[in-house]
Amino acid sequence: MKFKDLTQQDFQKFLSLIDFNIIITNKAHHFFNIKDDACWKFTGSTDKDGYGKFKSHPAQRFSYYFYNYIDPIGLFVCHSCDNPICVNPNHLWLGTLQDNEDDKTKKGRRPIMTGDMVSNKMSSLFVRKMFDDIDNDVYIDIQDISDNLGISIENIRFILNGKQWKNVITTLPHPLKYYKDKVTSRLLQNDVIDIYNKYHHQKRTTTELMIEYNLSRQTIRNICNKDCWKEILKDL
Repeated sequence: MKFKDLTQQDFQKFLSLIDFNIIITNKAHHFFNIKDDACWKFTGSTDKDGYGKFKSHPAQRFSYYFYNYIDPIGLFVCHSCDNPICVNPNHLWLGTLQDNEDDKTKKGRRPIMTGDMVSNKMSSLFVRKMFDDIDNDVYIDIQDISDNLGISIENIRFILNGKQWKNVITTLPHPLKYYKDKVTSRLLQNDVIDIYNKYHHQKRTTTELMIEYNLSRQTIRNICNKDCWKEILKDL
């Protein structure tokens, strides 16, 4: 899911799921005119931790984007109010995984640990969340995971192949192949080769290839530049 692809209809649907008191404006990049600083309750679906979900994504990320017109790619949208159902943009701030975990510790929402215990715990939570999001169809492919979480494709492949974070993998509700297939089976080896050849030899545009293969522009560019699927493309 790319925030830049959201439509006015998506925005209106999102607004209809919020219990709040605002004035909607049409000024470019400013959709909310905030009248108070109370929590805005998201009335749509929620995940197991009580956070709102919209189009299979955390609702607070949509609110942050709609108000600030900043794509929070690779960062967490955190709550200053500590209310998971709230989507008031005044209560949301961007932070890294470290920032988010430090905020939890500061607010007493997790036991205080030191040294490697902190690093390992945070990383395990990060990896588990990635698997949960794959299960919930948040990502369309490995490139989408990399773009949103800010980690390399190589590291993602190591995890999906069971070479890293085996302690997390053993706790998953599904076999590892289940998660791997969900983000890799949509793009076959022959598709990758065809995309590369069509771009370089048939002079097809990235837009045409995006539509034909239902992939993001960045994924098409990565294939054409040999920034992913390197083993398949190395001899082309």
